[in-house]
Amino acid sequence: MLCSGCGQDNPQENRYCGHCGIPLVKGQRVVTLKDILDEGILKEGATVSCKLRGQDVFALLKADGTIDYKGTAYPSPMDAIQVVRDYPCDGWNCWHTDDPQTGRNYPIAHFRGAWRRLKGG
Repeated sequence: MLCSGCGQDNPQENRYCGHCGIPLVKGQRVVTLKDILDEGILKEGATVSCKLRGQDVFALLKADGTIDYKGTAYPSPMDAIQVVRDYPCDGWNCWHTDDPQTGRNYPIAHFRGAWRRLKGG
């Protein structure tokens, strides 16, 4: 079962995600960066950043929902952050970007929540 939080695949018998620990909800739709971009919540070409040893690391959101880091497109925030940090972590909360409406900086998980509120679930 895919975690709606981090996208990690889990055995069907798990009640909690083995990667990020949130409760697994059967039938809950996994929201992707492409969904968020398609809805216009974030824009293609937006810069995302994370911290690595106190330094900012930058990447770009592509129209297909991938994260482009140093010329390579990664299919999920988790895949991209693992390459940057060389260990797995929750890319939805590690990568940050500016809200195009307010200019405030948020983890990209914030925009996934905005998509769910917009879609009613």
